[in-house]
Amino acid sequence: AEAALRHMSNNLTHRHTAYGGHLQNLVRIAVDTNNVQADQQTRLAAAIQLKAIVARGWTRPRSAAIAANRDAQPHAIPDDDKAALRHNLVEAIVVAPRLVQTQLGLCLREAAEADYPARWPSLLADIVANLRTRDEARVHGALFALRVLARCFEYRRGEARRPLDGVLE
Repeated sequence: AEAALRHMSNNLTHRHTAYGGHLQNLVRIAVDTNNVQADQQTRLAAAIQLKAIVARGWTRPRSAAIAANRDAQPHAIPDDDKAALRHNLVEAIVVAPRLVQTQLGLCLREAAEADYPARWPSLLADIVANLRTRDEARVHGALFALRVLARCFEYRRGEARRPLDGVLE
């Protein structure tokens, strides 16, 4: 019975991924510390669900065959949702509780490996802006995001490592 319920839940989640705004709703639940109805477990569950959707549906450049045939992908994330997540992910990371922050970091890694810097040129500037604040929690979150970004490129050579050069400026 539990396996059937889990299967039904996963199917429902996959169907909702195609609806615009689903990822943003998960981010809101994951980081909204003002919402007394969303306890820590609910926030963490939303972040884990977001991570799973991003891992399944964010197309990386190295899979050119999949990128060319994106419409055939059953879990592809709509471009509007990707843009909204890119716009809000660093802010979500810097304000999220630590457990949620870890899950959002995995989302950042997946999206950055696919989209930085070509489709996400503001990523490094967003991180640096938070590093310059006097808010210790924001600086910690920004350092976490910077570490995730650096790990995306640390073992690459030559031109493939070029996006990491912006960190040194």
